[in-house]
Amino acid sequence: MEVPGRKIYLPLAQLDKCLSCGRAGNEVKLKRVHVALYCSTECQKKDWKAHKPRCGATDRIDLQSYFPLLACGAHSCHTHPKVSTHPALTHKILNSPNPTSGEIVKFPNGVEAKLVLLGESLPDWEADMATASETWWPSALDAKVRDKLKRRILEEGNILSIVLATCIALVAELYTTTAIPTSETPKWQPTGRRLRLSYDRSPIADLGIVRGSVRVTPQDRLAYYHLERNTFMMGQDPDDHYWIYFTTLAGEEYSLDCGMMTFNFCKMVQTAPYCLPTLVYAPVFFYGKERAKALPLIDRLAGSHADPSLFFGTSGSLES
Repeated sequence: MEVPGRKIYLPLAQLDKCLSCGRAGNEVKLKRVHVALYCSTECQKKDWKAHKPRCGATDRIDLQSYFPLLACGAHSCHTHPKVSTHPALTHKILNSPNPTSGEIVKFPNGVEAKLVLLGESLPDWEADMATASETWWPSALDAKVRDKLKRRILEEGNILSIVLATCIALVAELYTTTAIPTSETPKWQPTGRRLRLSYDRSPIADLGIVRGSVRVTPQDRLAYYHLERNTFMMGQDPDDHYWIYFTTLAGEEYSLDCGMMTFNFCKMVQTAPYCLPTLVYAPVFFYGKERAKALPLIDRLAGSHADPSLFFGTSGSLES
């Protein structure tokens, strides 16, 4: 697989046998050399010619410290100037979709959601949204409730495009880097060191997109009715949901979901370390090692993986 001027280096899918003689770990004790396994010094020397092009200094980027930056990028996609602003942020809200009130509407297709009734357009909506003003939603219980609904509406939509762009960016910027001899000058990457993702000291062997569903109550799902246009608009569909999975070389799977804020699932990370002055928090749910203890993966995933060859497929060059 090629990108303009770059080659993608595929990570090892598994690491359970000597790369030279092929003996498995249940047959002989294996020694790890970076992301290669050998049963003896002799096997390591024998494999050196094949291993040398892949051997080199690697900077490991741990997902535990890196996922907040991905969350910031996902959130920025909703606030980019070229992204169409949601109508519910440019029109006055006439009813009271507060947490403890509001009308739950059942639509002909069986979907139930909390209704947000939209009235006249706001002439100065950008200023109103900067503070989530009372002009925008007069009947909100308080400023905190008003700001939360603004954030939920802001995070609506484009979820597949965002996770797809995130995956492509990770592959293009990390897995096209390679170890370059000191005698050569890197053509585009900053240094001669390769960059790779890891988690809990185990390299990431695969990543991609999951399409599935999430359990959302009607109270936490939004629908909109535009009074002037006499039109309904459904909010984000929890049965058409997308998130990113990461599989480690150890065979463990974790996930990153940046699309739950609109469903009132408000896990946030601070953005201060990433120099985004206009953004204090970004919504994200990272299914990592700690959460896996309390929430088994079989209960977390409701869908199945998309074709992983979209990212780490059968083409390209194998490199650790």
